[in-house]
Amino acid sequence: MVTLDEETSKRITSLRFLLMLLVMIKHNAIVRDIFMHELPFYEPSAVTFIKEFFANGLGELAVPLFFFFSGYLLASSDDTYFTAIKKRCRSIFIPYTLWTLLYFAGWVILLELNFVHGNPVEGWHDWSFFDYIVRFAGYYNGYIFTFVGSFWFLRDLMILILLSPIIMFVCRKIPVCFFFVLASAWFFLQSLIIILPVSALFFTLGIICCFYKINFLKIADSLSWFEILALYFLNYLFYEKNLTYNSNGGIHHSFYFFIFVLSGIFVLFKVSLLLTKNEKTFSLAKKLAPYTFFTYAFHTPILLEFVKRLTFRITAVQTYGGAVRSLAQFVLACILDIGISLVAGIILLKICPYLFYVLSGGKRNK
Repeated sequence: MVTLDEETSKRITSLRFLLMLLVMIKHNAIVRDIFMHELPFYEPSAVTFIKEFFANGLGELAVPLFFFFSGYLLASSDDTYFTAIKKRCRSIFIPYTLWTLLYFAGWVILLELNFVHGNPVEGWHDWSFFDYIVRFAGYYNGYIFTFVGSFWFLRDLMILILLSPIIMFVCRKIPVCFFFVLASAWFFLQSLIIILPVSALFFTLGIICCFYKINFLKIADSLSWFEILALYFLNYLFYEKNLTYNSNGGIHHSFYFFIFVLSGIFVLFKVSLLLTKNEKTFSLAKKLAPYTFFTYAFHTPILLEFVKRLTFRITAVQTYGGAVRSLAQFVLACILDIGISLVAGIILLKICPYLFYVLSGGKRNK
């Protein structure tokens, strides 16, 4: 086991906002078979490839790395189990609950205004108390995603924190065997009953790296940019060529997908070195880090829906289609979605710091 040193802490901080940006860009990449079966406009295959790179080539790296860091940080902490639970209640459970309530209210208003078709709260008048609970947790009709779909990773992290004593015990006793069991689950199962396999796999990998002093940053730093980028792009092209989707619309995981994710994570480790070496870039990354969760929570699902509709109209892509309009819609949607969410966070922090920190799960500096 290792304690968290200053260099590792800085490099994790440098990636916080960047990882969130990758996920937001993924959500704005309206790519066939990822977010909809048929695009509402014509799009050349070259443009689809570019958008799939942002969605799959970059966006798919953020969540595994988030769980890896979460496991590593938990294992390197001196906190007792109950202290860790208390901290995560403030940083995860309370924001999760408040944002879910806010979005539930928002969807109800939009439903009453008949603004959005396929509203997730349709029929809410007839829901029982149990219906509310299972939707809050995200376990209804065989569906494992939360009511606010983008918060599933928070639900999974809360469960993993609760199970952390068991996970850490097994990691100490049979780390290799346990890791391969979880990897097999990731390859062949869509869920582990109450969480997604990707959560358990990379959370456990972070714990193992901490317990057995595997310096992942040093490994990445030892590789040249040519080596690490060549490995990443070759893996991406192979994985993209063999990409398939499961029945829930998620990516079907395979061994080469796992290798691709690992190679991409090492690219991000390498990027963290660049960000921390330059004082200006690290200073910017550090300033943006506190806005990470709020920006992410604010951007979807309601704002994302509005932004996509607005950018469809501005670019007239649904009427004319084509490469330029399609790319313009994607870029404009990313700028508006990220920009509005970040500005909202900055404004809220200025006018009501307490509410900002409660919604962000952060701790206000005294």
